[in-house]
Amino acid sequence: MSLSELFERYDDAWSRHDLDTIMSMHSEDGVFQLHMGKEEVSGREQVRAAFIAELQKYPDLRFERRSVRYAGDMIIFEYVMHTGGARMNALDVFVVTEGLVARKDTYVDATALAAAEAAAAEAAA
Repeated sequence: MSLSELFERYDDAWSRHDLDTIMSMHSEDGVFQLHMGKEEVSGREQVRAAFIAELQKYPDLRFERRSVRYAGDMIIFEYVMHTGGARMNALDVFVVTEGLVARKDTYVDATALAAAEAAAAEAAA
């Protein structure tokens, strides 16, 4: 499977919040880090748990694609994250090894994310 085919399948699975399909594209010893002061997690089950936590926090999460670039074994995905009426610029950097996501680093606009989290907390109160 080419990088572009892998990404299209991955993006489709995220749009449906289909964790089984998402995780089938991650290597067993894969790594994920949300660069918002969160610790890096490694191993398919820990990555899955991190994704579950984010989807529980943001059940209406969706992504608006800006661009996707491919370089060697990397995918760079620039997008706008939407949740709870908030919009946040974000960037994912994937490293692919043997056809699977070996590492995923997510960078999110910290100011917009903090505002979205405050709005979600206020709505829940």
